[in-house]
Amino acid sequence: MKLTIISRTPEEIWTDRVIKIAKCWKKTGKLSTNEKQKLLLALYKSFDLEVYQKMSLRWRETAMFMFNDLIEGLTPRQFYQAIPIRKQFDGKKYEVRDYFTAREFIEKKIGWDNKIPNGFEFLMNYWDRKTNLIAVWAMDVVNDSRQRKSGKSIFEEFARENGIHLMHMYELKGGGLSD
Repeated sequence: MKLTIISRTPEEIWTDRVIKIAKCWKKTGKLSTNEKQKLLLALYKSFDLEVYQKMSLRWRETAMFMFNDLIEGLTPRQFYQAIPIRKQFDGKKYEVRDYFTAREFIEKKIGWDNKIPNGFEFLMNYWDRKTNLIAVWAMDVVNDSRQRKSGKSIFEEFARENGIHLMHMYELKGGGLSD
């Protein structure tokens, strides 16, 4: 008997799980809360920024909306059961989000047992490294989409609307900078 070793990354293993749940979703047209939590966890665990950045804009938009729809199908309590808030408590000291600010956002803006109204606002206020990475990736997708349509990035549009003059710097072949 010949033994074959197959080397797979954890992301690839979780991606298989995503595909399996997505097939169930496609077949029935709906997911139970438990299946949504499993799919969210599988997407979360399989998220690899390098892989997602290399995909076409159309695919990234589809993935972004899938993340958003999935998150909005859950309550904060159900989301928390799949992906707990990171237990970091020194946000006040460093003036950043932490466990307490994430809980405060949920309690004041949504409530633990109400559906999440805006998936990406929720991700931006949730405290977990990978959810933050996913939220920033989603903003990058929105920016790329907007830039393709209007020719300007979100930041350039913001600057124009607020009278902020932007200077563009370009690196010269010899190593210097030019505006």
